[in-house]
Amino acid sequence: MVDALKGKTQRLITVSGSMVYARRNDPRWGTLGAPMTVPEDSPLSDDPNGPRLAYMIWVTEQAVLQAHREGHYNATIFRYPGIYGPGAPANPEWSIVRRVLDSRKRIIVSSGRGLGRRAFGQNAAHAVLLGIDKPEESGGQIYNVGEEGHHSQRQVVEFIGKLLHHDWELVEMPADLANRAYRGGGAQGGGGFDLDITKIRSHLGYHDVVSSAEALTRSAEWLLANRPELGGEIERQLGDPFAYEAEDKLILAYKEGLAQGESVQFPDVLSGHMYRHPRQPGEAWAPPSRR
Repeated sequence: MVDALKGKTQRLITVSGSMVYARRNDPRWGTLGAPMTVPEDSPLSDDPNGPRLAYMIWVTEQAVLQAHREGHYNATIFRYPGIYGPGAPANPEWSIVRRVLDSRKRIIVSSGRGLGRRAFGQNAAHAVLLGIDKPEESGGQIYNVGEEGHHSQRQVVEFIGKLLHHDWELVEMPADLANRAYRGGGAQGGGGFDLDITKIRSHLGYHDVVSSAEALTRSAEWLLANRPELGGEIERQLGDPFAYEAEDKLILAYKEGLAQGESVQFPDVLSGHMYRHPRQPGEAWAPPSRR
């Protein structure tokens, strides 16, 4: 397509994806590994012996940029995160909405740093339109796309539960365990990288046109009115088995493990603030209980 469009358009807008970034175990990230958020100039999946799809995304981006440098058209690349909302394939909110509809009284949520950067469909489209409106600023550039709002899975589950007037127990457990319940991603929101959107905000003035709360409301309400077929294509794309019996067993095993962990005794430590709080000149540091 890059070659076919030469001489046929003066402007080319393309949408890429976050899979183009190098895997987290790539040594180019440095001794600390990949940071929590990744900017556009991070290491990329340019190894032909690595994951095929990720490598082909890199190849495509390079072809677009080369055609731009050669003057065939003014090109801009937008790297999308996971997209959610009305019409989105494998919409992760269905993992939550269906459990509400199935009257689940407990739901597993993942602890940790959150869902990673996502984008409501209308916000993602707005990012692209900013590039169209500003061809000089965005020409030859690559932009990460994502929402300004960044929330944990627990916050999303709590919000949708309240929105749908459903009471349930949220059982928070480490991601490695929680992901067993959702397999392909599900309510975990997938995985991958948390995209740094500093560049698109500073270059193009990006701001969310739909707030996170409004976006989740629209997404949940749309799913209620357009329920995927149980066990059908959408649920298979989502990768959520909705295996409630197995979930209950996992919750029971996790709570039993927590109870065993709580029985382990640790010695008491007299601690205190790291700064001295002297009552008289030259008084040495000591925890408050020894004062």
